[in-house]
Amino acid sequence: MIFRSAERPDEPLGPDWLEETVRDFTALGGYGVLITLVLAAMAFLLLAHRYRQAIVLAMALGSGILMNHLLKLSLSRPRPDVVEHLTNVYTASFPSGHALASMLIYLMLARVLVRERAEWTVHILAYGFAVLLAVVVGISRIYLGVHWPTDVMAGWAFGLGWAVLFWQLDVRLQRSGPGRP
Repeated sequence: MIFRSAERPDEPLGPDWLEETVRDFTALGGYGVLITLVLAAMAFLLLAHRYRQAIVLAMALGSGILMNHLLKLSLSRPRPDVVEHLTNVYTASFPSGHALASMLIYLMLARVLVRERAEWTVHILAYGFAVLLAVVVGISRIYLGVHWPTDVMAGWAFGLGWAVLFWQLDVRLQRSGPGRP
């Protein structure tokens, strides 16, 4: 398996501190962290009277979590058993919920941040950092032995697709806003 040596598959590669650091990174894709970030963003959006964006963000999060659970239930792919899991898991393996949710939510939060900004450098920085966070979260799931690489790649793909779907919804709602056909 990736990130393990053939001689000691029960231990991940790298110094001892790396395992704890990877657990920290994986937490960035956990529902507790992501829901907290979305609730905070929604509070700011509501205070700024950006109600439509708050609703779109909430819909993206809720439907993304629901879609992930439905996929896991319908596909029921077992977790890898090649190596010891270095964190607790409770659901099926495919797709990676951490990868899916982190790609979706960090991209949606980037959109909220840069939507009204024209500078392309700001967009590149925000979206680039969002993707970087999602990639780090996904890789951490493989390192911890709880996902196959294909679980993570599918999670990223679904999360990206779901984010694009909600970006399009946001654009359509903006175009059809008050005073528009």
